[in-house]
This record gives sequence, C-alpha cells and structure tokens, in this order.
Amino acid sequence: MTKESKKVIKAVGKLTPTDWKAATPALVSAAAYGDHLRAKLEAFRFRPTAPIRAIIGGPTDLYLSSAMGNTALLSALMANIYAYGRTHWKWVRASPKGALEAFEDAVKVHVASLDFPAQQRWKNGRGLLDGTVTSAVCGSFNAAMKFMAHEIFDIPGLKGADGTDATQISASFITLPGSQPIDADWNGNVWVLGPAGAVGAASRSNEALRALRFTGHFFLNHAGTIYDVTGNRTWAKSTDLIWCTLLRNDAKTASFPGARGVLNTTLVTAVAGTPLPKYCVDLGEEPGDDQRFSNWLLTDRENVTAGDMQTMATWSSCA
Repeated sequence: MTKESKKVIKAVGKLTPTDWKAATPALVSAAAYGDHLRAKLEAFRFRPTAPIRAIIGGPTDLYLSSAMGNTALLSALMANIYAYGRTHWKWVRASPKGALEAFEDAVKVHVASLDFPAQQRWKNGRGLLDGTVTSAVCGSFNAAMKFMAHEIFDIPGLKGADGTDATQISASFITLPGSQPIDADWNGNVWVLGPAGAVGAASRSNEALRALRFTGHFFLNHAGTIYDVTGNRTWAKSTDLIWCTLLRNDAKTASFPGARGVLNTTLVTAVAGTPLPKYCVDLGEEPGDDQRFSNWLLTDRENVTAGDMQTMATWSSCA
C-alpha cells in the first residue's frame, strides 16, 4: 500500500458517511483512489462479498476511475450495474421485503441507531447492493445507482424520484421497442397482433418487439441528462423513452373477452418500420409468476374471440 493510500484511509476512517460532502478529495494516484473507495465501502459496512464491490470492479474497473469526469463515470457506473443485474437480478412490479435492509443483522442494528436522515442514506439501494434481495422495482435499481454515484463516488447533483418529469413518468405508457431490460430473462411484456389470421402468427412477438408497458417509471437525472439503469440508456428528456401513452377505453373491454382492460394508444415517438396499433389489451398475469408485470397485446382488431384471448393469456414474457 502506498504512503498516499494510507493517508487517505486514515482520513476517511475519521469520518462517518454523513460527514462526506459531494466532492472527491484530490488524490495523487489511481491506487490511492481505489483505496479511498474501499475505505468508503468499509465505512458503510458492506460485507466482503457484497454485490456493490463486484459492480465497482467491472466490466469497467471503477477502482481505477480517478481520472474520469462525472459524465463518463456515471455512464460507466450505469453500465456496470446493468451488467451485474443481467446475470443476478430480477425485475418485479412490487418492492420485495428487505429492499432497504442490510444483509447482516449487526449492520441493521447499527443503521437503526442512526438519526433518520442518516438511516435513509444507508438504506437507499442497500438491499440490492448488499445482496439482501435479488429482485427489485425500477426505483430500487436506480436508487442503487444513486447511492453509489453520490455516496461512494462523490458525484453531486444527481436527482431521483423528485416528483418531476426529469426523474419519473407518471402516465401509463409503452417504451420504445428494442428495449433490453436489466432482467435478462424478461423479453418485454407487449405483443403486436396483426389485422387477420391466427393469433399464434402474431406479426411481431414480444421477443421481437421488446417493448415494456408500465404505469409509472423512475430514473435518475444529472445536469439535464436522464440515466436509466434499467435499460442502460441515457435520454435528453423523459418523453424520449415513450413510444405511446395509454388511456382506458372501458367501452371496448367486452370486445376482448377475459381482458382486464382495454386502452387506446396515443403516439409520442414514431418508430420506423413499426406502426402503432390503436388498442392495448391487458392479457392478465404473467403465467406462473405473479411477481412480474402483466402481459399486454397491441392490435388494430376491433374484437378477439374468447378462445383466442385464452390462448394469448398463456403467453409468457420471460425466457
């Protein structure tokens, strides 16, 4: 260990996480910077096998990121979290128990002893980063990134879930096709059914379309750029994520027997080669896994038979 590294660890050891300000200290070498990050992980009491340590390590080794500017660092951090998630995490529609908890009981006791603002800093994103949980909602994935960016890498000004369209979408909508979720087993929960023919010959399957239907979505914003770790993408504005918005059309529900609802689509961002159908039909729960999002059908058809609806209700969005 270098002399500079020892000085950094000694200095950090005198602090608690709530003492840190959003400005990385001037460090003289990449090795010292790596020791600085490890000291922060120790101060937050992340166990040796916590996922956060693997995330920092790759694919881009962020222990050696002392020369990176904030924009490059955020992009690399987002890509690292996304890569880890693709092989370890599951995207679900409700936050699981333990999403805000540390892995070890002793750390839970320590967190409980802190004042409320400090508890919030220790808990946001903790479940995923400590390995307490392996499934999460979009807000938890992005909270994990926010924790790492601010508390470990000292990046200031990162906003999340602040009630504005800079950090969230409140409407019911479908993302642009071609999405690759952080959950590698999830193909997307939207099919497109053509104007005629058997339902088994849908013009575009969910795996080909790879679009995601949500009611609400959370992401991060730094200096006017959106960072969404659930898809490893950056955007200029929230509407850039949206293919179409959705509005309930209760009068059409009877035309799709067994549907939990029918919605009209309104185009927001055109997609070349993929025209937007007029209806979005709720097919019901993901077969065999009620933790995941329900499945949806886009179509211009004015009605579908009960038998075809039953067939489509068995389709799975997961690999």
